[in-house]
Amino acid sequence: MKRLAASVAAAALVAGLAAGLGAQPVGAQSLAQSLAQAQPNAERGAAPCGLGFVRHERGLPGLLHRATASGGASGGAPAGHVKLTFSGHSTFLIETAQGVKAVTDYNDFVRPDVLPDLITMNTGHSTHSTDNVDPAIKHVLRGWNPSGVGVVRHNVREKDLRVFNLPTNIDAGYFGSSSIFVFEAAGVCIAHFGNIRHALDDDRVRRMGRIDIMLVPVDRWITASFDEILFNIDKLKPRYVIPMHYNFMDRPLEFAERVKGMYKTRLNNSPSITVSRASMPVDTEVLVLPLPGWGG
Repeated sequence: MKRLAASVAAAALVAGLAAGLGAQPVGAQSLAQSLAQAQPNAERGAAPCGLGFVRHERGLPGLLHRATASGGASGGAPAGHVKLTFSGHSTFLIETAQGVKAVTDYNDFVRPDVLPDLITMNTGHSTHSTDNVDPAIKHVLRGWNPSGVGVVRHNVREKDLRVFNLPTNIDAGYFGSSSIFVFEAAGVCIAHFGNIRHALDDDRVRRMGRIDIMLVPVDRWITASFDEILFNIDKLKPRYVIPMHYNFMDRPLEFAERVKGMYKTRLNNSPSITVSRASMPVDTEVLVLPLPGWGG
């Protein structure tokens, strides 16, 4: 019954957002209004994952960009791109042009059917971590210190992928401390916010640098409130905000409904996207990746 109720709620939200949401932006404005509102974002410049400074280039193709679900010949990412696939809850598969595979929040319940080169586990809860790790996995990055002493820090490279973490929730709480993990490949910076339960301070924003894609929890029960999420989005001004940490489609669609007057908002037609720095919009958009197998 719970799944049925969630499906009904999700269907209602889809209808409320707009017919044909997968192809059209929600709450689309005139081009003049979009240009006027987007101007502050166009002027921003920030260190990309802590390495130097960049400035986004403005252009109409960026404003009119539509997300697609494409991949490389082997199912990975073509040159200059990174592929992101939502497996469910807060687990994503990240694939690079050099064939590196990374999995976020590796656990025993939701995981892609591949052997990754690198895994992250943001907190010690069972839906976000596991002790059952294949010894063939080269990098196992935990977002907390299993010994309970000090704060864990990671900064590793595997071919064309770099991953580092920023500790969060260090005041313990419901599930204890955790981390934001930042992935950089092909010049694209992806921040997986894990189980964050607070607004970002200026120091974390500075150390994260430029973030292109924010993977944010939207359950509103264990993790941050929608207001805190919006505060963090405004701090980082990413190109894409992708909701996660949900088991039914009603919650991300509720978040999309909440923010559609602030940001362009779309429901993708696939759990996967393949992006490059050039293909992403200049200004922040909310992109909902559906649960695998969800019919909408």
